[in-house]
Amino acid sequence: MLNPMRALFAVVTLALTAASSAANQPLVPRLVGPWWTIAGDPDLGVLTTPQQQPVDFGIWQAADGTWQLWSCIRGTKEPGNTRLFHRWEGARLTDRDWTPRGIALQADPALGETRGGLQAPYVLRHDGTFWMFYGDWVNICLATSADGKTFTRHRNSEGKPQLDFPGPVDRTRNGRDPMVLRAGGRWHLYHTAHPDNHGADYARTSDDLLHWSHERLVAAGGRAGTGPYSAECPFVAEPQPGHFYLFRTQRYGKAAQTRVYHSRDPLDFGVGHDAGHYVTTLPVAAPEVFQHEGAWYLAALLPTLKGIQLTRLEWTHAPSQAAEPCRIDVVEQDSGWPVPLVELRTTHLARLVTDNAGVIALDLPEVMGRDTWFDVVGHGYEVPKDGFGFRGVRLKPQPGQTLRVTVRRTIIAKRLGRLTGAGLFAESQKLGQDLDWTESGVFGCDSVQNAVHRGKLYWAWGDTTLPHYPLGIFDMSSATTAPQPLESFKPPVRLVFHYFTLPGGRPRGVAKMPGTGPTWLSGYVSLPTGTGAPRLVATYAKIKPPLDAYETGLCAWNDDTSQFEPLRVLWTKSDSAPKPPPAPDGHPCVVKDPQGKTWVYFGNPLPTLRCPATFEAWQDASTWEILQPPSALVSAADGQAVKPHSGSLAWNAFRRRYVTVFMEAFGKPSTFGELWYAEAPAPTGPWGRAVKILSHDNYTFYNPRLHPEFTPPESPMLLFEGTFTQQFANRPPPTSRYDYNQVLYRLDLDDPALAPAQRPAGG
Repeated sequence: MLNPMRALFAVVTLALTAASSAANQPLVPRLVGPWWTIAGDPDLGVLTTPQQQPVDFGIWQAADGTWQLWSCIRGTKEPGNTRLFHRWEGARLTDRDWTPRGIALQADPALGETRGGLQAPYVLRHDGTFWMFYGDWVNICLATSADGKTFTRHRNSEGKPQLDFPGPVDRTRNGRDPMVLRAGGRWHLYHTAHPDNHGADYARTSDDLLHWSHERLVAAGGRAGTGPYSAECPFVAEPQPGHFYLFRTQRYGKAAQTRVYHSRDPLDFGVGHDAGHYVTTLPVAAPEVFQHEGAWYLAALLPTLKGIQLTRLEWTHAPSQAAEPCRIDVVEQDSGWPVPLVELRTTHLARLVTDNAGVIALDLPEVMGRDTWFDVVGHGYEVPKDGFGFRGVRLKPQPGQTLRVTVRRTIIAKRLGRLTGAGLFAESQKLGQDLDWTESGVFGCDSVQNAVHRGKLYWAWGDTTLPHYPLGIFDMSSATTAPQPLESFKPPVRLVFHYFTLPGGRPRGVAKMPGTGPTWLSGYVSLPTGTGAPRLVATYAKIKPPLDAYETGLCAWNDDTSQFEPLRVLWTKSDSAPKPPPAPDGHPCVVKDPQGKTWVYFGNPLPTLRCPATFEAWQDASTWEILQPPSALVSAADGQAVKPHSGSLAWNAFRRRYVTVFMEAFGKPSTFGELWYAEAPAPTGPWGRAVKILSHDNYTFYNPRLHPEFTPPESPMLLFEGTFTQQFANRPPPTSRYDYNQVLYRLDLDDPALAPAQRPAGG
């Protein structure tokens, strides 16, 4: 028989246990509501520069109830290290655009402060006095105020404002960014420094805010790294009694990043690891976190670094306490570059693929803490074989740990990363990085066409996969970028497309030609009219199953509607005309001949047609000259014939020759995944020997497109992309996220491995 009192006792015990467990779980800080700007780029009079930036700052409420903001302004004309303090004042915390009150404090070298070296003010109120802690590039200093507006420098035993710290001061490590918290009946002063260029956070304790203990290392390393700026602007909050949260910044600007760590011990937030401490990552820089009238707020730098913004903050319980992923970085042996598109496969066939940053967030609970074998499949990046012929590595993953796999590049081309599709930085984002990356709304897309038109680089892709339904866009998705859209030619590649979209923001088709079935574009080029106005044009093909064209024609871009419109039909399939006639097809190459006449050559890869490079001539079939490219090139390795299937060519100023990158038809080991490079003095040849630059492990990489516009004219770098897909290969498993997307490579034309391509085919 059930004892009622025992049952009641059990229920109460379970409830108390659950409540206690919830109270001991770390909270997660969450930004809520909109941001509002409270300070902008100040007028410093004669010290103002266009490059100046408001950075580390402090916010507090003065004795009269007004809100005070002091910020370090860097990049000014202040002598020395260019930094000084400027202040603003606001009547209410929620007001926008607080009133600038001018320069508040400048370094005084006579008092031992580094000229132009003031950094990161932090203010608290205690016993009726406002205490300001700040950095002077070397030391932590102190000033005090009765009203919270006008501050006077503290004087230590030597008559200087520097705090008395025991032991010698290392003047090379740039101790800075102080903040102070009272915990456990003692004051805790936190600050950052980078001894030996390794960023870390430190703390000292005090009973009176004047005399401080030896420092203690409280946070370093982990997923935030150990770089010199991996532990910036430490700020500790205590939203629950005995629960401390360290906000630790890694990046400023548009890619701002601050990691948050939890601890029950205010002097230990994880040194060399994140296990048991890491909570979340916020897309903010140099945050100051505080409570006012029962509500929490977070202030941070504007992404432009031209002001300071404020928003509300909530502390929420995490929905679960899942184990942290183990980070795996895959890097190239010689360069140390991250390597995208490297797959690790376990013996139970779990497949993990690096993102554009060369990162895998391993979250398989069954392998944590266990020696685990991973096959390494890298399509030109590999590890050595073991005694049984397996290429792989044995790792022992742990939650929150970072492991590294080093691979050797066996191909000549260098993989920079994926350009299209979803989750370009998905693995990194699972680890709290690259949270500023915005998804495009495209999951996959077929071969690309490009043209520089009206100062922009236009992109058009074939059949395109979207997330909302298996059937996506079948009449060419499109976007624009700058003609030179990359900031770096090293991985990770970050190319942001500006898609043509529907009103709701979903990418749309731009080539809705009459007739059923998909529309494909080719021969995509911008040509001048007789008046000099540019027209973006292409040849279209209407497709029916399985992959047969039944109509081709010419079309032109309408700059007002951002759509291609048909100009005229060239061919309709019939018994009397079963195949289309020659037309501008493939990729264009604009060429000026010795007589000064400009032509546009069309080929895929080698030219099959040319016409004068004008809009009128392009429309007039009587101006089209049919060309006969060679059916095969000669391999530099063995003298065998190499049959081009698809590709493009361009003039290269560094080589002073025309260059091509093409996919081989029926190559080995991949039937349509072997890419070659060759050179010629003219677009029609004669072509020198071909050198293989890229190979795949039973996967397809078709329709490569050169990007000469990406790099400066005399650059030795040649960039190209192609479509990475399982189609037409020998039934490989599709590679998640990468399949049916565009991958970018870099070819260094001064690489000695390409020297054989400089010899003539018969040499």
